[in-house]
Amino acid sequence: MSLNVRLVGLVVVMLFGIQHNRVAAYQDAFTTTELSYSFGRRADADVLCFEKQLVKGTTLPATISQTQATNIRYITLVADKYYKDGFRATVTPALPVMATNVRVDGKPVLPYSILIQFWCAP
Repeated sequence: MSLNVRLVGLVVVMLFGIQHNRVAAYQDAFTTTELSYSFGRRADADVLCFEKQLVKGTTLPATISQTQATNIRYITLVADKYYKDGFRATVTPALPVMATNVRVDGKPVLPYSILIQFWCAP
């Protein structure tokens, strides 16, 4: 076997290994076991001002935008059943605010429903 063939084979193997590691790192970025999140602080006087459900089979990532007349001070996200793979949630901007976005990442197709509750100042 010539040196050129060996060199080309080595380069192909190295490139495949790098790409495999990138794919694994991307998949791990959305792998979690968390099935519930809460953001902000809820006072006893706060009221449930909006509720949204991402149903089983929803394509992720999903973004839920909400605007209220009073400050949104607390947000909860809860899966409706136990499952081996969780989801990730981010809220922007930081609470309390009148308009917010909740982004949910996880498996490409959601294997359970997620209930999202927005709690507002009275």
